[in-house]
Amino acid sequence: MSASPPITRDTEVWYHDGNVVLVAEDVAFRVHRSILEASKSAVFRTLFEVPQPLPAAADHLDGCPVVHVSDCAYDMREFLAVLYSGPRAFAPSATYTLPKLLAVARLSHKYELEDVLAAATARLAAGEFPLSFATWDAHQSAAGSDADAVRLAQAIPAVNLFRRIGRHDLLPAAYYHCYRLPARALLEGRRCPESGVLERFTSAEALAECIAIRDTFFQNQGWMFRGFAEIEMEGGGGHQEDCERLWGDFHDAQRNFSSACWSVDSGFGLLASRREEFAPFERCEQCYSRLTERWDALRQDMWTWLPVICGLPHIEGWDTTSDDGDLSE
Repeated sequence: MSASPPITRDTEVWYHDGNVVLVAEDVAFRVHRSILEASKSAVFRTLFEVPQPLPAAADHLDGCPVVHVSDCAYDMREFLAVLYSGPRAFAPSATYTLPKLLAVARLSHKYELEDVLAAATARLAAGEFPLSFATWDAHQSAAGSDADAVRLAQAIPAVNLFRRIGRHDLLPAAYYHCYRLPARALLEGRRCPESGVLERFTSAEALAECIAIRDTFFQNQGWMFRGFAEIEMEGGGGHQEDCERLWGDFHDAQRNFSSACWSVDSGFGLLASRREEFAPFERCEQCYSRLTERWDALRQDMWTWLPVICGLPHIEGWDTTSDDGDLSE
């Protein structure tokens, strides 16, 4: 029988005048019982109200009683940081990464802190998982390309969380990121860089749903790129001398790509702006505008039908600005 790993004191949440120690995984957090009780969590209140047997020496750390919890250390650290911040936690000036918001939302749901959960999900809805395409596009552009790897790493835990708390309005963007993952990642899970936890779907039903949604995304992926490949150079003057050649190269590339869309293992970013790809056309304002406007219209169409593609019920307030055709058929 292997020995339990030694407990290490957390370097961020360790108050020397704290009077209780929470242990998540093998990390100890020394905190104040009064802070936990002030959160009005029924779970914490029950935890402290239930009579405990006489403690052994091993149940104390630095003279404080030890309470073991089943959460991962990363989630507990971020959750406790929010509890200690109080009303300032979600002030407009406070910044949160996607992993931190999901961690706080997970534990605020578990420990029944509805106000904290509402604040965390409001941030998620205002950024990574919005109702409107304009908000989505602005956030994705501002976040930069490095943030995309974070989105993919958090796709499965985001779906798990939103299903658990019944927030179907947040699911479309989460499912979209899942479709972009390799099939093996969906089946076997994906390790979260921040917590080190191997994130899997919480049930066979959730996995089956995601695979079915992924198949629908792939169908729309091929049709969307095939339709985009049919766009032609606009007639009339005002073009640059190499526009015709660029359009020829563009059509060849798009047709090849639309054919490959049916066989690749992971999904393409159907909602990506593709501005860098269209850069060769920037010398001709007419051609560049024609390409970007058409692609943006297709992206808006895709966003309009995202809940339908994901098999979700009607989402109140979902952006249906564009309605050029049923992409789900």
